[in-house]
Amino acid sequence: MTRFVRLGDIVVLFFCTFLSFLSYVSLLSVLNQPDAVKLLITRGAPRNAVNNAKETPLHVALKEGNEETVEMLIEENVDVNAKNEDGKTALHVALSLRQVNLARRLLQSEKLDLDANVDAEGNTPIHLAVKEGLDGFVEKLVARGFSPDARNRAGFTAEELREQQVKEAEETAERHLAAKEERELRKRRQAEQEMNLSEVTRFCRNYGLADSVAEILYKKKFRYLDDAFFDLSSAMLKKFGLSNDDREKLEQAREDYLAKSEREKAATLEAMERATARRRTLLRLLGFVVVAIIFLLLYFGLELFIARDSRKRR
Repeated sequence: MTRFVRLGDIVVLFFCTFLSFLSYVSLLSVLNQPDAVKLLITRGAPRNAVNNAKETPLHVALKEGNEETVEMLIEENVDVNAKNEDGKTALHVALSLRQVNLARRLLQSEKLDLDANVDAEGNTPIHLAVKEGLDGFVEKLVARGFSPDARNRAGFTAEELREQQVKEAEETAERHLAAKEERELRKRRQAEQEMNLSEVTRFCRNYGLADSVAEILYKKKFRYLDDAFFDLSSAMLKKFGLSNDDREKLEQAREDYLAKSEREKAATLEAMERATARRRTLLRLLGFVVVAIIFLLLYFGLELFIARDSRKRR
């Protein structure tokens, strides 16, 4: 640290001469080097310089959580009541960041002005402590002289602000719960629609099987009337949780379905054969008609030729 301070002795003139107040604050925000910062102050750097957000070195040190630097700045009599662009003092910042140790140190400062510690929204440190859930620290603020009955610009005391927060939290929780229930309901409806559209579900309902059977088969990913469905053994169905009665009804339904399918297939083949036979008969009949027409055309053509030839000979 001694070496660092000596280095600071060499360059401090550069900092104080050429660096802006903003650069000084930026240095403080990056380095937790209270000795170096103290050196800058003793060499003329403004201890209450502000950046574009009107933050003093104390504000920035608090935001960075640099306890040693905060302690040094308080000892160097920086303005503990200075406000940033939001009207927040160092105590406001410490409480907003839940920096309880630093807030406690600020309370110990004799220069802390109770009346000055009101931000742009009219919030006192007690308002912020309640907002951040630092109930244990509220007692310390009251003991220091802050009034628990002070109202902010919205007209709320700290206790009323707490009640409002609880109410808003409950309303938010209710909205989240309602939204969650709505999402779950949509998912259930979508799942029901998909299940109702599956071939296996329609099969179960067409054959009078219990809805629980269709639900179990759907959950087991049986959607179609394919080989996987018809190859399900009684042991596997029992493992799925189907009762003996449901298994017997399902097996009978599958047998009836397959028998019906075979009958329909046979009937379809028979109908196709009959249709083929009819087409063949029609083709034969059409062939006979064509031959007859050709024969008649040849016959009448020959008769016409003979008649013309007879006229020429006469």
